[in-house]
Parts: sequence; structure tokens; C-alpha cells
Amino acid sequence: MSVVFSAFSAAPRETHNATDALMMRLAIVPLGAALVLAAGHARPSDGCRAALASVERRWGGTGEWRRLAPYPVAREASPTDSVGVWLERWTLDDGRVELRRVSARETRVADVTGEGCVMRTTAHARTYDAAAMAGAFTDDSLRATMRVHRRGMVYVWSPGMPLSVRGLAEARAAASALGVGFTAVVADARPGELEIVRHDPVDARTMDALELVYRDATIHYPTALLYADGKPLGTAIPGYKSRDTYEALARGRFAGVAHAPPPPGPTPALWLDRKAQVTTLATVPTVRHVGFFFKPVPGTDLISYTAPLPGAMGGGGESYIFDLKTREERRIPGNVDPVPTPDGRFITRPGLVFHPVPALAAGDETPLFVDPELPDEYQSISILAQSKRALRYRVVTGWRVGLRLRDYDVSLGRTGAPEAVRPASPATVPCPERQFTLPISARGSREVGVYDLHAGTNRIVVVSDDGRCTDVLDLGFASGKLAFSHDGGTIAFATSRVDVDAEGALLKPSEMFYKDALLLYRKTGRLVSLSANRPLRAMTFPEFLPDGRSILLDQAGGLRTEEVIRIVKVR
Repeated sequence: MSVVFSAFSAAPRETHNATDALMMRLAIVPLGAALVLAAGHARPSDGCRAALASVERRWGGTGEWRRLAPYPVAREASPTDSVGVWLERWTLDDGRVELRRVSARETRVADVTGEGCVMRTTAHARTYDAAAMAGAFTDDSLRATMRVHRRGMVYVWSPGMPLSVRGLAEARAAASALGVGFTAVVADARPGELEIVRHDPVDARTMDALELVYRDATIHYPTALLYADGKPLGTAIPGYKSRDTYEALARGRFAGVAHAPPPPGPTPALWLDRKAQVTTLATVPTVRHVGFFFKPVPGTDLISYTAPLPGAMGGGGESYIFDLKTREERRIPGNVDPVPTPDGRFITRPGLVFHPVPALAAGDETPLFVDPELPDEYQSISILAQSKRALRYRVVTGWRVGLRLRDYDVSLGRTGAPEAVRPASPATVPCPERQFTLPISARGSREVGVYDLHAGTNRIVVVSDDGRCTDVLDLGFASGKLAFSHDGGTIAFATSRVDVDAEGALLKPSEMFYKDALLLYRKTGRLVSLSANRPLRAMTFPEFLPDGRSILLDQAGGLRTEEVIRIVKVR
């Protein structure tokens, strides 16, 4: 039930110590400077902005606004002086601005309507099931953890991301070496999954803290949020890291080393196409829990993925190819990230190992080429040049907090089948002064999608031959891994969102946490939601087929018990 309050009634403060402003730099967005404003609609008057600013101060806002994904409307978020309480500022299509104070227990909404800036405040109250909350890691849990440990790390993992399971030991070892607290919590675990993956029960509390969502701890798994002296330090660090890398990142943040964020890159004027037609062309049930990071194999009806291996410890998994037409599954070598090349000739795996796809489909697991000099994770491939008898790949991998890349020449037979692979260049680390993670290469260019650790946003950079990285697109907000369409004109990604207006009886706060699968058309700034009719309850990485159709994993939930692969077309 929504309850109406007087315009300036003081909201009760959470019962914990107040916190100061963030130690890590966040982008500050002034009131009214929303990412999207409908053309022709006036901004709030100075008087109305002043009224909202007054409410913001009463609600403990720190004024450190940063952009969120502009879905379902243009939004920004700011921490408050209370951990677990955030403000959201919405700019509606008609130009009105609403302010929301969000905590697990309630959301208060303040908006200005009509002439004279009449203020109206409503509330959405929530309750939770005590039994379901028994194993939850909530904002109360986070505050208690930060009282016990002066410094520490909260590590968020998921059985649907095998590298996040493997990373548990690395992150725990880093925290131990630093002498700081370590807490692991699990997110987006599907029914029965935790029973498949062997883990320490202490690491299985469920992620039910709003603070972690707002600090981008659910855009990818794993993520690691550092804290010191009762305050979270900036946003979470996404992506698998080694012990040494975690130690280095943590030392810098604990020491208060301030990295000036890079200048904002070119940011398109995004507009949400509410009239877009998203048509489901096929719905294919999976035969098992599929790892969230799956890939379509171009030129075939196959997808590749990793699934949790029953009883495996430390991130063990099994890789598969799956035929979407026949629903036949075949085990292939490897236990993480089987990634196809853009032409569908190979499936690669970390190592770096090249397997011809026809051979794998026929049961032949012999690789054509192995390059131990590029052993990193998160490999992705682009085609830089090709002819009838040869082509050149560029493989980009994640390396510490940057990129590493190497080019390869492939000789082709008369039928176009690959005959040999050989390195065409040494492995190099471009723009080492930048801190990147979650790299993903475009399919046919030198563009690479990254999450910029200093900016806290996803960007696209072009890597030049001299090793420079030039920003060509800045989303302006945080998302999971980007995916490029085959022509490079569209990108797909998923973002995390809190259903801030949820109310009534819920099982746990995580029932309010959603993923939105989005497409961005780069030339026009058009933004389309692939999940508008059914918000996604768990991690997904929307992908593209060669003809421009989109494909995504949709987990079971609600009244549907099946996990499915959906192929959709956008008009």
C-alpha cells in the first residue's frame, strides 16, 4: 500500500553510524542534468529544484550523484549518510523530477506537481519472511561486518559463473595476506545449483544488500567491494582476478590513492524507444543449468557454454556445445569460457587453445593450435583481415587490470577449412596506464568494450598499432560485459536495477533485484529493452546472431520452471 506523507516529514534514520562521503571519486550530476529528457518538456523551475534539494538534504543525501542505466526512465543515484540507504532521482518523460529514498524497508517518493511546486510524498513499505531471511546477507549484515572489521572485502560470486567460484580462493588469500576481513556472499543461484558446486557453507549467504547493488556488485560475477572505517570504498571491482591483483587493488584503495577518472568519452544522446517491437522467434529449453556466459557459434545452430560440474571444488565446470534445433548436447574440452571465433571456424578456450568447430561437433577434441604465451581469461576474438586462403585474428584477453592482445594468422584450404594457426605478433599490453576489466572485442575491428575501473563506467576503446587506446563511446553508467553485433553498429548489455517501488510482503530483498537486457543502436542512440515484458531475475549476457537477431538466456522464475534460450527480433 502506498501511504501519503506531508511534504517535509522527516524520514527515520537507519540505526547505525552515519558515514561520510565516498572516498572514491564518483561522477556528480547536477539536478536536472538527466541523461535523457523528452524534447519539448521544460525542466523544473528553480523553485521546484530548490524544494527537491531541500528534501535531498533532509534525506541525508551526499550529493555524489552518478548515472544509472536510463531504464525505465532517466535515473541517477547517490549514497546517503547511512549505509544501505540510497537516493534515486528520476526524470520522467514529461520533464518532471521525482526523488526516491530507498532502503530495504521502504521507499519514499517526493515529486513536485503543478504551479507553485506543490510537493507530494508517498511511501512504499515492505516486509520480509523471517524464515527466508535466515541465510541472507543484508544491509544490516554489511553494517555489522564493517563494525567488526576495520578493513575488509565483500566478494560476490555465483555458481552460474565458474570463474567466480575459482576466484573465491584467490580473493580469500588476498584478504588473508593483507590482514583484513573477508566475506563471501552468493548471488543468482538457481534452485539446486548450490548443491552441485562444492563450497564452504560460510560463503553461501545470499546477496540481499541494496548497498551492494547500488555499488555495482551485481553487474558481473565475481565482484569485490572493499571497505574501510565503516565506509564502502567506491564501487565494486568486477571480474576474476588473481591473488596478487586483488592485493594490489586493495592496497591502493585502503591507502586512499586517488585516481582521477579519465575524461568522459563520447556519450551518445540515448533515447528509450518505448514503441519498439520485440518479437520472440524461438524459445528453446535447456537440458541443464547453463552458465550465464554463453556464446552462439556463427554459421551453425550451436551455442557454447560451461555448466557447473557436480561435486567440483574451486570453479570446476564442464564445457558443452548445444544444438538449438535438435537440443542435443556434446561435452567438449575445458571447464570455463568456450568462446567461438566470429566466423564460427574455431571454439577457443583459455590457454590459449583453438579447436576447429566441425571436429568438436564430430567428437574430435584435438586442438589445431595451442599458445601458452597467452594464458589469460576472458578471451574474445576479432577478424582484422581475410581473404579466400588466409585470415588474421586478434585475440584480446583480460590481464590483471588491463588488456593483453595478440594477432594470429590462419591459413585456409581450398574449402575454407583452417589448416594452420601461427602467431603474427608478440603478446602486448596496450595503454598500461588505464585500468580496464571485462574486455570484449568487437567482431570485425580494433574496438574493445571494457569496464573502466577509474571511471566506473563501460566504454568502447580503439586500440591503435602503437598501443594507444582512444575512447570512442562512454555509456556513462555501469553494465555487465558488452556484446557487439556482427556489423559493430549495435551493442548489447545487461544492467542491474532495484524495483524501488515494490511494496507489501516479500520473501527477501533480492526479490526486488532485476537485470535488464538492453540494445543500444550506436548511430542514433536508440535504446531498446529486450526484457520489458519480463524483467530478468538473474544474470544474463545478451548476444547477437550474424543476421542481427538477439539471443539471451532467460532463467526459470515465477510460474515457469524451465530455463530457456530466447531468440528475439527487434523492429
